[in-house]
Amino acid sequence: TFANAAQSLPPSQPLIGAPPLSSLRTVWAHINDSAAPIECILDPGSQIVAISERLCKNLGLSYNPVHVLRMESANGSINGSLGVAVDVPFVIPTSDIVLHLQMHVMRNAAYDVLLGRPFDNLANTIVETIEGGGHRLTIRCPNTKKVAVVPTYDRGEPRPGAATTLVTPAAGF
Repeated sequence: TFANAAQSLPPSQPLIGAPPLSSLRTVWAHINDSAAPIECILDPGSQIVAISERLCKNLGLSYNPVHVLRMESANGSINGSLGVAVDVPFVIPTSDIVLHLQMHVMRNAAYDVLLGRPFDNLANTIVETIEGGGHRLTIRCPNTKKVAVVPTYDRGEPRPGAATTLVTPAAGF
């Protein structure tokens, strides 16, 4: 039990518990050759990769309005996508990795880009949690097999300069 675990600590060692909340994590990426990198929320609980209608229009992306989804949000509301933009180039600066994403276009989204499970599956992501709440994200290009370790940021945190390190793929990765 919790009480037994807490009693087994030496009296001089404080009990460490989880924080009451933790910031959403993001990466910054160029999408469809955007001039500036765009903040993208990492959401392994989402079944899609999504882009706001506003950003889709600003980037000049076209999308197929025939392929729409009806999705339930965490608050229980049902929202429909406007369609899907196919094979959208996605590059994290200095990673030298280009991924091609299928992005569902969402009206009135509270984000620019949401990277869900399809992103994780495509990039074979590995998330390493760093003490204090940060994360490092390892991505792998399915076409070139290049691997990059990419830092993540708190949502809304300004993007620093070059922050990606290329690494050699491990055997069996």
